[in-house]
Formats: sequence, structure tokens, C-alpha cells
Amino acid sequence: MVGNGGPHRRWRRFCLGVQSIDNCSFEQMKQRFSDARSGDYRELLKELRNPASGNLSSRTTRLRQRFQDIVSIDFFAVRFVNRSSMH
Repeated sequence: MVGNGGPHRRWRRFCLGVQSIDNCSFEQMKQRFSDARSGDYRELLKELRNPASGNLSSRTTRLRQRFQDIVSIDFFAVRFVNRSSMH
């Protein structure tokens, strides 16, 4: 997103179509994204399985936000989303 920096910032969203990156096929790129998100989901699950310490409410909020952050960039719906769903 690009802003104009003024006091009333206006943001514009750009959509970019890419045919290839680093000479990777679509399937290779899809696998790279899936591998990255799988790692993110694994880390989240690991943290969820650890006993809670401190403020449970803030921990829950933080973990729920992290889950939403991962989902928002999970372009190929990695299989871990069903195992870690926090709904």
C-alpha cells in the first residue's frame, strides 16, 4: 500500500500479477508459500500447547491475532488451518 504522507492519509491498494519468481513454476512457488505457512502454523500450535503463563486473556488475544495474521497471508489454504482453527 502506498500513502501520501499527509495528515489525512489515503491508501491505495495495488494488485500485482506475477508469472514467475526466480524461475520457479507455479507449483514450486505454491509449495514455497505452503511450506512457509506450515511452519507458521506449527509454531502457533507449539505455543498453544505450552502451558499458559501470565495473563490468559492477553495471551488468547495475542494468539488469536497471530492466527488471523497467518490466515491473511495463507494464499493456498495450508492443511494446518483446520488443525489450528481458533473459532
